[in-house]
Amino acid sequence: TPSTYASRRSDATPRPTLMRQAEWIRGTIGSSNTPGGVDGIGLSWIRTHASGRMDTWNDRFNKHPTRGGRDRLIMDTDYGQSQLLQSVAKMNLEYCNGFLAACAAINNGTNHGCDYVIDCLDEADSLDDALAMYFSSMSTSLVPQQSADRWNITKSTVMGSWKTVIERRCHHWFFEQQYSPRFSGESREAMVSRFIECFSQVLRPTTVHKIEVVPPMFYECAWEDFAFESGASRWLLHFGISD
Repeated sequence: TPSTYASRRSDATPRPTLMRQAEWIRGTIGSSNTPGGVDGIGLSWIRTHASGRMDTWNDRFNKHPTRGGRDRLIMDTDYGQSQLLQSVAKMNLEYCNGFLAACAAINNGTNHGCDYVIDCLDEADSLDDALAMYFSSMSTSLVPQQSADRWNITKSTVMGSWKTVIERRCHHWFFEQQYSPRFSGESREAMVSRFIECFSQVLRPTTVHKIEVVPPMFYECAWEDFAFESGASRWLLHFGISD
């Protein structure tokens, strides 16, 4: 049952909701067998779904009566500038997660649900400590929270170009699942490139690690996790699929 899935976040979307989203999306963009249906309407929907929050925020920012447009905004303090940058970074992260949620939803099927998300890891002295806090906070209706050592967490640094590695895994999780919609090669490249571009701007990682766990509870049927570090900030990119 859905309650047996490991919960990553207190605001995690239940899988039944994702399944309903999949049905609605498939009805909106049409069958994957419809010529041009997914490449046309579907790609447009994904872009709109992912960019909606950012566009709304930009519109409100520019029209705010006390701001008078972004080019006339004057920040008097370093604190004000910091708050603005944090707000922009948060909205860009929401854009990335909106894009991932759209890609996960169109890969949902009658017998499974997908979960693609970027989670911010809590502040910690090291990545090991951050990952320990992240995984040890999970539980299911059948298994309570377990200590980090029960998860058998290991990490391996991604060598070479991390972008090349993530691009390859995005192609796998976006387009190579059982119910993946049919996009042209050009559309696939455009979608992945757009995600990597936004992803890079938000995270600006200096080090990337592949994360492996042996869960002491149900986690996913199949999954892939990557941790990103940039200064004192850390994130976890999760791809997962469960029945």
